[in-house]
Amino acid sequence: MRFGSADVVAAGIIALFVPILTLWPLGADALLSAPGQEAPEHLAGLWLAAQSGDWLVVETGLLAWPEGERFVLIDPLNLLIFKPLAAWPIVAFNAVLWLGCALGGLAGALLAREGGGRLWVGALLGATAGPLGAM
Repeated sequence: MRFGSADVVAAGIIALFVPILTLWPLGADALLSAPGQEAPEHLAGLWLAAQSGDWLVVETGLLAWPEGERFVLIDPLNLLIFKPLAAWPIVAFNAVLWLGCALGGLAGALLAREGGGRLWVGALLGATAGPLGAM
């Protein structure tokens, strides 16, 4: 199957903007999380890592006082998005979620291309798999 520029543009638009719809309300005052999920723990880990400057092993006295706590950050690549926005932790965490879904959409489009399918269908399925799968 040959792909035209319209297919590529449609897949890109879907991958970037459909996550905004599925993650609604994406904002600065609400942490996006399903009940019982680990969003607060990930947010705290990313914030502590951004404050400490270490991308992998975080040592802090803010947890388990007075001894403190040392832990390994499970998602250090998310600091690439989180750290520039660390002054607004909720915005930064929601940006990490949005970019993860957008990358999922791009990966879905590439998988559809390899399988001979439509790029926009792969982008749509990839971009919505995370948010809709958590419901």
